Amino acid sequence: MYDRQLPYTVKEAIKNAENPDDLSIGVVFMDIVDNSFDQDKFYKEEVEPLSEYKQVSLKRFLHGEYEPSIGFGRHAAMSFYNDQDYVLQIDSHTKFDKGWDTNLIELYKGALKETNNDKTVLTAYLPPYMHDDAGVRGHFGHVKHAKYPMFIYEFRFDGNLPSWRDFTLMEGPNAKEELYLPCVKFNAQFAFSNKRFLEVDSLPKDIIFWEEELIQTMNLLDAGYSLVFPNQALPLSHLYFQDVNQDVRSTSFRCSGANPKKLDIKDFVAVVRESYFSFIKDPANKDKVDRFYKYSRVHPKFGPYQDYYIPPEYNR
Repeated sequence: MYDRQLPYTVKEAIKNAENPDDLSIGVVFMDIVDNSFDQDKFYKEEVEPLSEYKQVSLKRFLHGEYEPSIGFGRHAAMSFYNDQDYVLQIDSHTKFDKGWDTNLIELYKGALKETNNDKTVLTAYLPPYMHDDAGVRGHFGHVKHAKYPMFIYEFRFDGNLPSWRDFTLMEGPNAKEELYLPCVKFNAQFAFSNKRFLEVDSLPKDIIFWEEELIQTMNLLDAGYSLVFPNQALPLSHLYFQDVNQDVRSTSFRCSGANPKKLDIKDFVAVVRESYFSFIKDPANKDKVDRFYKYSRVHPKFGPYQDYYIPPEYNR
């Protein structure tokens, strides 16, 4: 959707890759219902020129041409896949350090040694970066370590969806020295895997937004995937959400909420809730839900029963 960070993200990924010619980047632009800015101008002046890079494939969906959902967007982006060796899923507001591509491959090889499972995915929440008024994308603070998702004793939307927060595991009661740990949940802003990741349709096209990571966790665990948290510094960062300028003219603006129809928040929550519960209540998904409960110690409806829980073993 409308995100001023998108051009920076794509250009920086190419510029800072050690092997830029090996990259293939799928970009999907989805128009939204909003008259506060000229989307057509933004697309033609800032998004469309990205297709001049040989690594970039681009699609645009006008409002009304698609059923708005994050599932639709991710599926459309993944449709560009053409037998590449690795798959990286990120948000459109991501910062890339130099040599990020070879760095991720080495991290992934280390994860495979840990799991001894070809169906392995590295996943985490990324350290933050900021985009200042001078157009500089810089790291926020000094922490470059990945952040672990911990399920917590509260719920999104008045007691419906289990909720979580993300923490570094560098210090405190949850400090861990291991470089790789079983991840309790799939994290959509950073997932890196091999080509087998495309064998599993882990994200239904009709997923709206907040239920995405929970449902994808259930599908991947059921397919025998090992979810691996890289407990170390990462070569990618995510836009610091508390510092995002809400002025659409600002370079630090990002479209948030994945709500392209601009629904009232109560209506948006309602469709997310309906999407989530239709999945977990479907008898065909009972085994997936049970496996998630056993692995994560989180009941899909009632939440966690062990605080700050990290699974002791990778999913097999």
